[in-house]
Amino acid sequence: QDAATAIRAEVLARPGTLTIIALGPPTNVANALADPEVAAKTRRVVLMGGALDGGRLDLNFMSDRAAARVLVEAPVPTIIAPVDACVQTAVRASDVSEFAARCCAR
Repeated sequence: QDAATAIRAEVLARPGTLTIIALGPPTNVANALADPEVAAKTRRVVLMGGALDGGRLDLNFMSDRAAARVLVEAPVPTIIAPVDACVQTAVRASDVSEFAARCCAR
């Protein structure tokens, strides 16, 4: 199944509890949220994109501007983390493993 279908399935299986974190181009998240039922049952979206200087777009937004607009305008609480803030953070493989063990185990 594609990513948008997987997002839809997970949100509908856990209504009101999931936060979607989009660290790359927002295409799949936008496609999932195009379904009003999915949008209504998504707790929030955290999106990495944009820049604080306002004069440029980052690669995520440039990759799919229409999808970025869908997310910004979606009826879902959205937190946008500009790329300026994200480049200051390092995530190690051990961090990902710990995160997965704490929140994603079923």
